Amino acid sequence: MRMDCELVERLLWSALEEHGTVATWENLAMPLLYGMGRKWEDTRRYVEVEHLLSWSVSSVLRRVTGPAPSTARPVVLACLPHEMHGLPLEALAAALRERGRPQRVLGPCTPAEATVRTIARTAPSAVVLWCHAKGDQGVATLRAVARATGAGRLRTALYTAGPGWREAGPLTRITDGHLSSLTEAMTHLLR
Repeated sequence: MRMDCELVERLLWSALEEHGTVATWENLAMPLLYGMGRKWEDTRRYVEVEHLLSWSVSSVLRRVTGPAPSTARPVVLACLPHEMHGLPLEALAAALRERGRPQRVLGPCTPAEATVRTIARTAPSAVVLWCHAKGDQGVATLRAVARATGAGRLRTALYTAGPGWREAGPLTRITDGHLSSLTEAMTHLLR
């Protein structure tokens, strides 16, 4: 609440060095972000604190390094076209980097065509589509990406992630599964 981003970043970095990316995200960063989001929803105040906290978490996650990336095919991480926030994908990218796993982060507001072109250009081992907020573009994007992941010579796994997919129902059958946590994502993506 003091908006001391230097202190927040030091504390997050300390936790990250001691416990790793997955534990720091799931046990510290995500609960803090969720708490600030609830505070804003309840009071319609402190959005600046939530934004500064998000920036601090992002800054720390982007500093995560690991062993030199392997020669494995990368994992593509993309948000849906209407998705404004991609911090959970930044956490996943950091956790993959920490383990030496190559990844390509396309981030928020990624057009479906851009994700499809990235799949064609990089031949990824997996694609993760993040959706926090429900939106009409999710269905079309998921179908387009599913076609692209099945079009190449090499098998590309397709996963959904985020609460925006809850109501997708049968559409998730065209994927290899829904990743409901960073721990679960790492289990699937490191296979």
